[in-house]
Amino acid sequence: MLEAGTTASSLHPQSLERLAGLDRDLTIDVFVTPTCPHCPPAVLLAYRAALASPHIRAAAIEATEFPALADSLDVWSVPRVVVNGVPHWDGTVPERVFVDRILSPAFE
Repeated sequence: MLEAGTTASSLHPQSLERLAGLDRDLTIDVFVTPTCPHCPPAVLLAYRAALASPHIRAAAIEATEFPALADSLDVWSVPRVVVNGVPHWDGTVPERVFVDRILSPAFE
């Protein structure tokens, strides 16, 4: 709730600096379920990244509410992180790893 009321990202300064150099658009979708204890941190990282860069759009998608979409992206566990429509990893990762992954050349 606190994060939603801010206009600036609460990522670490190093992450903010790295994301400031992003020059391409990324869409990060995090598939979640209501009972998953690991989903909120994964979504929060995606939202923080979106606050840090105008090139990032982030969304949380409740997998059981959109089963056809979840099935089309092979969502078998959550959180499932999908970048630009392509599934890339499952689970919560530390902030540094999250930023490394979304800035990787695989998303160029």
